[in-house]
Amino acid sequence: MTKSNTASFRTGRDLLDALQTARDTARVRAHLLSSEAREQWGHLQERLDGLQSSVEASGDKVSQATVKGVEEITQAIRELLHDAGPATSLAVSAESLMKPAQGCPPEETLLGAAKLMWELDCGSVPVTVEGSTLVGMITDRDICMAAYTRGQPLEAMTVSSAMSKEVASAAPDTPATALLTQMSDKRLRRIPVARDGKLLGIVSLADVVRHVASANDAAAALRVVATLAAISEPASR
Repeated sequence: MTKSNTASFRTGRDLLDALQTARDTARVRAHLLSSEAREQWGHLQERLDGLQSSVEASGDKVSQATVKGVEEITQAIRELLHDAGPATSLAVSAESLMKPAQGCPPEETLLGAAKLMWELDCGSVPVTVEGSTLVGMITDRDICMAAYTRGQPLEAMTVSSAMSKEVASAAPDTPATALLTQMSDKRLRRIPVARDGKLLGIVSLADVVRHVASANDAAAALRVVATLAAISEPASR
């Protein structure tokens, strides 16, 4: 793995968190699965434990074998999801899951954006103009990379200079299952909800997890496990 891949995988920690959450989630809901599905999950759980041990042993260096293992187990979980039946609780809409979102203006400094993330206890915030028009997203990683590559203090750089202008947003009626697909495909933990370009709120992976936990939906829980694993894969460069 190249140095840039390792640097982008802040990642080892994210992967460990994802595997831990995956294991705990499945253990709590194993009794909801069929006996055959429970047996399959038992084997997957062993593989998850093995992956966790591998990541812990590797320290800052994550091998391609570990990355491949995450890909393989993600696929296996997806197959188990398919066999387990529909995840009915994931039919709920983004609008019903979303929380109020506070936008950050593009002219704000990166220091101001970092302070906002600290106050909101999150790693990304929408960037808006005129109060609610969604124009981008700024993440804690964007801020760190700007500071590292430009060698300037955070108060000297603006949000517009570091934000992502390609925003993966969702419509209010987007079902949770589609939100998870977006999160998996784009490796996102938070997706803004917008109508006609206007920010309405934001849905985090944690919001989906809480909903699935309250619904006791085994199939949905496994879908969340697959999403966590996909989000935690290192980006290919």
